[in-house]
Amino acid sequence: MCIRDSDRSVEASLYTAKYDGKEFVRVFSEPGKQPFYVYWLPDSGDISLLSGTAGDDRFVMDIVSVDGSGAQEISRGIPFYWAWAPDGDSLIAHKSSRQGAVLGSASLSLVEVGDTVIDTSLNIRTSLFQSPVFSPDGKYFVAGIQNSAGGGKLVLVEESGDRRQILDDIEGQTAFDWSPDGDRIAYMSGSPTVYGMVGELTLIDLTDIDNPVVSDTNASGVIAFFWDNSGEKLAYFSISETGITDGVTQEFGLELSVLDVESGEIMNLTSLRPTDAFMTQIVPHFDQYQRSSTIWSPNDRYLVINLMTEDNRPGIFVIDATGNLQPRLANYGVMPFWSRK
Repeated sequence: MCIRDSDRSVEASLYTAKYDGKEFVRVFSEPGKQPFYVYWLPDSGDISLLSGTAGDDRFVMDIVSVDGSGAQEISRGIPFYWAWAPDGDSLIAHKSSRQGAVLGSASLSLVEVGDTVIDTSLNIRTSLFQSPVFSPDGKYFVAGIQNSAGGGKLVLVEESGDRRQILDDIEGQTAFDWSPDGDRIAYMSGSPTVYGMVGELTLIDLTDIDNPVVSDTNASGVIAFFWDNSGEKLAYFSISETGITDGVTQEFGLELSVLDVESGEIMNLTSLRPTDAFMTQIVPHFDQYQRSSTIWSPNDRYLVINLMTEDNRPGIFVIDATGNLQPRLANYGVMPFWSRK
């Protein structure tokens, strides 16, 4: 994305380019809209994006063609989270129509996209979560719902919204993701803190989808996690205290670890100082970034992380997921992600 600031207004545009930087094309620029989040459709033929809007407190979601030939407004809401079905023909949106709505007061809807947009509200009273997620085969999605006592439950729902199966009870806010191989769901739940949500990591085995098996892990103090491409490992970030700077104030840091979901073994890779961009943009919304991006290399050997360098600059580091190599500074910058292939 590129932002141009003139004396009278701010114009934000979205561009696409090849890996070598060639075929640089502006695909979206619309007065009054400032795109800030991009999410490729599953077939990579179109791009969905979320924008702030002038004169409207709500965010707006658009789909734009990868060649810039057209754009289609899909929906508006604040907050606004969504997950694409694997076929790219529909999505589940979790949004509210009014500013100031708290988590748990928004609604879920099935949005079918074509020449026209069909937005069907689902009769689901949501609990404290942000982004829903589809199963890799597109038959189900997962969401958090409120029960009659005001508590929360993690549920498996058919795409139509009809059949629902309770997976586990949850307390507080929750975030979750389906493994790429379709065998497991990983989730964490906890209370919001100054660092974002902090909680323990739990796995749900869905090999037999009618009989889910819930298992705890030894991963605690977790603030964000990402599945690898095989569905065999989870990289997660947990809070650490790296030292006391003035006898009272503790310097904030994170631990990066990898969990083997079969054995339950945890490998601590490194301690790190996160950038402001990582802590204020990625961590609070990591479940939405799970839908659109990955920090894992295509061969699951490396992770790309945004850390502070020794000279206090934001750096892009490549970290060996086996723990055999030291983190390497690839360049300076913020918010890196890896290509899917």
